[in-house]
Amino acid sequence: MFDSIGLQIKHGGFSTEKVMKSLKFGTAMALTATAKEAQEAVQVSLFGHFTLRGRWWEQGNKFGIKVRPATPEKLASSVRTEAGWLLKQFEGGDVFPYKHFLAIPTENVRPKGSTKIIRGPLKPANLKNSFVIKSKKSGASLLMQRVARGRNKGVRVMYILVPRIHVKPVDAFYDPIEQTAKRRLHPNMQRYMQQALDTIR
Repeated sequence: MFDSIGLQIKHGGFSTEKVMKSLKFGTAMALTATAKEAQEAVQVSLFGHFTLRGRWWEQGNKFGIKVRPATPEKLASSVRTEAGWLLKQFEGGDVFPYKHFLAIPTENVRPKGSTKIIRGPLKPANLKNSFVIKSKKSGASLLMQRVARGRNKGVRVMYILVPRIHVKPVDAFYDPIEQTAKRRLHPNMQRYMQQALDTIR
């Protein structure tokens, strides 16, 4: 593998132990660098496929797209996430609610193009003066709200309640990682392993 990458030891007289130690260090650096590039590719892919709300995808957050770096002792780096909904999105199929209905917000709750997370009094369970009706035309159930004052006085449709939704399969996680590894691992190995060899003392 080393010959195919084209490594050179520019200074002679080094022990095999030092050379191998440097190669392991360079390999760990290359694997970690490739994983970080894959992490960025996943984040770009997420923005390209979905409307992201909040900053859950960042490294420091619980559900973030995270990199586990490689070390000379453990030559493996990974890109991982606890965002289980990405697996469901990858598989596709029907999504069923935890209880009775999935509540899909209308523009009265989330204006078109908004990336804000629905919080507090606008959540379905917290809506005041709300009631549910079933539309005879579509058969869907609607969560309505009475507004007694202000410019929007009247009754508004806040959520459409459905027993399930169908999710179209979208691979915004695995494919970017695989493509990045295929494209970037070899040049990263070349770069970091050669750097490691060049710094042997």
